[in-house]
Amino acid sequence: MNLPKRLRIARERAGLSARFVAEQAGCSEVTWRNIIHWEHGHGEPTISQLLALAKVYRRSLAWFLEEGEPPPDAKVLWCGKEGGA
Repeated sequence: MNLPKRLRIARERAGLSARFVAEQAGCSEVTWRNIIHWEHGHGEPTISQLLALAKVYRRSLAWFLEEGEPPPDAKVLWCGKEGGA
């Protein structure tokens, strides 16, 4: 798997728009257009830009650089006591 696909998967799994990610990245060099271009393989983010995206997506830098299909995200199931505490 390559970086563009991992960038897209991270954003989709987070349920975020490219515009929102760009706003939250806190880096003037990250615009929503950059994000879309990177996801389509047109250029790559710098390390500082990738770190800003990783923070927004709550992913490690290594997650973006690993080879192969990313594993599915873990799901947290709530199992509460019925009737209150």
